Amino acid sequence: MTWLSNDDLIQMRADVSEMLPDTAVISAPSWVSDSAGGGSQSYTPVTGGTVACRVDPLPKVQMDLLVAGGEALTVKYVLTLPHDAPMAVDYHVTTGGNTYEIIHMDIDHSWRVSRRAIIAEVR
Repeated sequence: MTWLSNDDLIQMRADVSEMLPDTAVISAPSWVSDSAGGGSQSYTPVTGGTVACRVDPLPKVQMDLLVAGGEALTVKYVLTLPHDAPMAVDYHVTTGGNTYEIIHMDIDHSWRVSRRAIIAEVR
């Protein structure tokens, strides 16, 4: 027995898209060699990675990190994207002049109408 028809799912995805007020650019990490045995990580926008989005704060969900010998506060957010957005853990998302790293993704569920992830601002 099916609870939702394909038309129902399409309508639900359209409804969610109306609730994504901003635009994000999703970038994947890649290694850039310096030809001397070292290199650095850079981020390149992914195909289909300019999408509608919404970033919501997660109050009281934060963690203290040790950065350069001192504590730094990292505030986490919930990122909501369209159901077919190309995203993965460690990808970067730039929206509203800020860059965030995807640190956790919600697992897929039946009737996926959006994709959600926990993100932290890259400083």
